[in-house]
Amino acid sequence: WFAVSVIGATFWTIDVLMSCITGVYIDGELKLGNSIIIKSYVRSWLVPDLALVSLEWLACLGGNVVGFAGTTRAARYLRMLRAVRMTRLYKLLPMMQKFEDTIISASVLLAFKIMKLVGALILLNHGLACLFYELGVTHPTGWAQKDAFVDEP
Repeated sequence: WFAVSVIGATFWTIDVLMSCITGVYIDGELKLGNSIIIKSYVRSWLVPDLALVSLEWLACLGGNVVGFAGTTRAARYLRMLRAVRMTRLYKLLPMMQKFEDTIISASVLLAFKIMKLVGALILLNHGLACLFYELGVTHPTGWAQKDAFVDEP
């Protein structure tokens, strides 16, 4: 899993760097000047991206920080903070909307919208399952503790 974590962290680090050189649309006009691009990125996604990428690298280089810390309060907060990484999905919404605008066929558009809804339901279900699991793990007599779904130290 370490290799997968490093690949993910490297990908998102490159994404931050690429966002600094990717043109932006301002008032419907494409701007390619470096200073304009960087100012726009600083005002929008730079802080969340840097925080999430830093957290990603911390998790990679620190190994299993949560498992090492056990069930301490800090470890629980770290697990919740790692869930914040999902905010990167918000960057996909404008791209999906642009793709949707290019679809001409009504049947393909309908299929795409159905796939978006199914994907959203899967993500929502996954988030609720993670929350339910976290509640079972954090409580000493929670369902995850009783059913032995938690590794013993």
